[in-house]
Amino acid sequence: MTDSMKALRYHGAKDLRVESVPIPELLPGQVKVKPEWCGICGTDLHEYITGPILTPAVDKPHRLTGCTVPLIMGHEFAGEIVELGPGVEPGRLKVGMKVCIEPALFDDTCPPCLDRRRNCCDRGGFFGLSGWGGGFSEYTCLQEKLVHPLPDNVPTDIGALVEPLAVAWHALKAAGHTPDRSALIVGAGPIGLAVLFCLLARGCRQILISEVSPQRIKHALEIASSHPEVDIRVLDPTKEDVVVRAKELCSQGNQGPNVVYDCAGVQKSIDAAIGAVRKGGVGKTLQYSPIPK
Repeated sequence: MTDSMKALRYHGAKDLRVESVPIPELLPGQVKVKPEWCGICGTDLHEYITGPILTPAVDKPHRLTGCTVPLIMGHEFAGEIVELGPGVEPGRLKVGMKVCIEPALFDDTCPPCLDRRRNCCDRGGFFGLSGWGGGFSEYTCLQEKLVHPLPDNVPTDIGALVEPLAVAWHALKAAGHTPDRSALIVGAGPIGLAVLFCLLARGCRQILISEVSPQRIKHALEIASSHPEVDIRVLDPTKEDVVVRAKELCSQGNQGPNVVYDCAGVQKSIDAAIGAVRKGGVGKTLQYSPIPK
């Protein structure tokens, strides 16, 4: 193995470069992974178009990693373990094992971390956005606890989708969603469709989806057609008033859906989510769009 590898590094808005960088040193308690598949998140696109946003600028090192741009991108990835660091005993993890990655970075010392909410770490960051490596590289090293084995029947191209699916699953869990509660998904992009799949897995019986893109509408309709036992309606806000229609379609006196998931993060989607949800209902935002600089 040579001392260098190829990696996609972010230098700033509209400045991504494939560069030769040193292979990361494997530290105690870490696992070295060779990424095989890595998704392009909406956050990555925002960084590319208008960043730095979450990525630490040259004059503002990240408070946990101490890193600044340029840095390696990619946080939705899966791959193969190639080496275990000192102190990592073969057992849960083994060389040659296919794994997915939990990309949260945390200090394990602040109150949220000690309260088992390390995703809310006071100094937290994200692997592939805050430094310490990323999935768009030939090799990367992560803490053992952030590396999770994939079942034998799950290939790494599917494993790279675990992170966005986890976003959707966490939203349902936080909303306390039960099968008898109706849902409106605003935005049928990757996260919106992930929410749809999670709602179906939870047994939700009434799901509305609002989307403007013809291609995304097509994807949503294809999923709906494969689940005829569930009342799934796809609404186009350019052709109908989603707020009015959602209240009409949801039972119990046209009150609107019990839970609304905003998966677009733009002002119009937020307005629609707030307007559609029934009084005493729950709204969850899973996406954001930064204000252009």
